[in-house]
Amino acid sequence: MKPIPLLLISFLAFSTCFVRSDRGENHTEGPVRCDSGIQYKRGVVSSEEATRKRNFILTENSIADIPLPFPRKEMLNKVTNAFQNYQVTKEVGQQDGPDFPVYLVKYQEETVLFFAMNWEDTLKLDAVYIESPVVIDEYGLTVGRSLDNIKELRKGKLKTQEDYHNHTYMQVEDSHIIYELTRDESSPDTPDVNKTLEVVRQNASWEIAKIIWRQFRPKE
Repeated sequence: MKPIPLLLISFLAFSTCFVRSDRGENHTEGPVRCDSGIQYKRGVVSSEEATRKRNFILTENSIADIPLPFPRKEMLNKVTNAFQNYQVTKEVGQQDGPDFPVYLVKYQEETVLFFAMNWEDTLKLDAVYIESPVVIDEYGLTVGRSLDNIKELRKGKLKTQEDYHNHTYMQVEDSHIIYELTRDESSPDTPDVNKTLEVVRQNASWEIAKIIWRQFRPKE
């Protein structure tokens, strides 16, 4: 697998990392795509197809009936049972520091989602990254839905943030669920890091590229 950096976002303290397979040098599984330096490729099915298939539900404290965060134990069998008819593997994530476990869920060659574990405490779940409209969150949002859909379906004060890779995120305060936004090529350039929600609203063609469940950081 080609090493692909994960998201870096200041207010969530993401760290740059990569995912590789432990199944030999001839293994040709596709990359876990996360960085905006690589063209984003939509998930396994279109939104229309997803409505005809089983949708996996993401809530503030579960996904596909798996509790979030994980219980403190090995989760490969649990994830495999929850995502039947999908390929579920345990991979190794790489970053500037030590390696860490990743549970990867794929359909054919496309990444559906992956669970990123903590590098220091490998039984602790840090985040879930969703790349496919097969997963719908409890608010009715999926990959591919628009910025207007977020404003309509998420109640509460919306916050936006941009990281050093020009990734733009939207989140409701005290929610584990975060939306990475991408814009149509005809949209204006990404706003500056210090943009306000009103500036983001001007970019009506933005849509959800990824949905992220993130563990809260400990309060200082």
